[in-house]
Amino acid sequence: MEKEHHGKNLKLILYRYIGGIIVVTISFLPIFLPLLPEDESDSIKIVYFVFFPSIFNIGWASTQIAHMSLVPSLTCSRKRRDMLNGRRNTFTFVANLLVLGLALFFF
Repeated sequence: MEKEHHGKNLKLILYRYIGGIIVVTISFLPIFLPLLPEDESDSIKIVYFVFFPSIFNIGWASTQIAHMSLVPSLTCSRKRRDMLNGRRNTFTFVANLLVLGLALFFF
């Protein structure tokens, strides 16, 4: 019965989720630990610092979309789905505030 409830979309969701995690992992380090030599031209640096954050955002969006598409399969109750989405949004907001507060404190 579990397989029938999730249907064929579960595999696609998991592939997108795992793919997004891989893309985020690969593109995260080059953003914060530049692999370019100091004497590289400005145009190459611009391409480098536009490319990796763009790839990171695509991977992050893919992960988030796959994550949010799992919510309807967790419960059939609309009230519970709304509660899950509300909690997710609350924790996302609190995490963003924490990160910004720590950045303000340390930098």
